[in-house]
Amino acid sequence: GPEEGFAWLFASEYGGVNLEERDSEGWTLLGDAAFNFGWWTQPCVDDPTVAWQSSYLLKAGANPHGTSGAKLTPLDTFLRSCTRYEIDHASKWLEVLKEAGINLHKYADEEQSLHGNEHFLKLTWDNEIWKWIPTKKRVMYKYGNGNDELEVWVEDFDALSWFRHGRYDLDIFSLISPRESLGRWR
Repeated sequence: GPEEGFAWLFASEYGGVNLEERDSEGWTLLGDAAFNFGWWTQPCVDDPTVAWQSSYLLKAGANPHGTSGAKLTPLDTFLRSCTRYEIDHASKWLEVLKEAGINLHKYADEEQSLHGNEHFLKLTWDNEIWKWIPTKKRVMYKYGNGNDELEVWVEDFDALSWFRHGRYDLDIFSLISPRESLGRWR
């Protein structure tokens, strides 16, 4: 069937390739595959073919945490590309990891250690916009009882909360005075 054909094509295409090698833009094969997987993942559509490339790369030994581009792990690229259809969870990505024999609890621990105390995603690919517009989402983890029980999703994050919950958000941009800003929020 089609999956066997893909397995043959995968083996012939990637047989002697270094799976952690980066392309001219700094992307690993798995980072690129995770992006494509997320890009084509749609709500209420179960199409296993969109996961095949990621699945075979993981089964062939690709690093599930190998960073690409701007220090994005495959989980990050999957979640960012899922925004195309407003999908806010990584359940399909986790299914592929589980199918590849990866312990999901250890996987989540490593992801969180790579991202420090807080795991955030920028929702724009434009770093200039990112500096000024609060377009962040926080990546959330919920561990189940077994090693194969894990939920990962994204939630909106108020990037301006450090301005005392928006009280002084306009003041910093010198649009209005501090007194006017404070009065606006009372």
